[in-house]
Amino acid sequence: IAGAFADATIDLQPISSCCLALAGSDRAADQDQIQHWIQQFIPANHLHIVNDAVPLLTAGTTKQWGVALIAGTGSFCWGRNQQGQTARSGGWGYLMGDEGSGFALGQSALQSLTQEADGRGQPTTLTSQILTTLKCQQPEKLVPKVYGNSDPRTLIADLAPIVLKEATAGDPLALKIVQDAAGSLAAMVESVAQQLGLDDPFPLVLAGSLLTGSPLLQGKLEAQLQNRE
Repeated sequence: IAGAFADATIDLQPISSCCLALAGSDRAADQDQIQHWIQQFIPANHLHIVNDAVPLLTAGTTKQWGVALIAGTGSFCWGRNQQGQTARSGGWGYLMGDEGSGFALGQSALQSLTQEADGRGQPTTLTSQILTTLKCQQPEKLVPKVYGNSDPRTLIADLAPIVLKEATAGDPLALKIVQDAAGSLAAMVESVAQQLGLDDPFPLVLAGSLLTGSPLLQGKLEAQLQNRE
């Protein structure tokens, strides 16, 4: 907000209307906390707080209705029908959800690595790639590297590009991880569409660094959605 004022060469001052589209802002307790913070920072006569998927339908469609799917570090799906009703799926956070997200890909990759190290999993190129990326010579060294990190969620999510790279190169386990992620994301879209009574075809807006940055994941998601029709 301060940057926007500076870019407009306007001094920071009270404003008439403010809309904040923020991840994890749907719940009343979160909205109260955000509202208190923003009014302390810059008073607004009209303050509207929505989740980060809401503006995607405005930016990504001309119809103002449809489904928005976000897959970055986390995952979340939200939609609105032509009657103005809304529905959501996912957005539970990495401890209870975030299926199909960068975190989910990274976590599955680490599990594949540990299973191979134990002799209870298939060999995978993910092992050498992850060890190199995290600068560990043996799998055992990953324990303090991961659990001792101040932000293990981000560290694990940052492994997602390795999964996509190895899947593109043909590693079977990496391909399965990406396929499973696409299935999870497709299930979110289907859930929202069913809740809203949306008939095919309906507008679908994709966002998030993982999803928009991977043609492979997008292709598998599209295939999953077509198979569910």
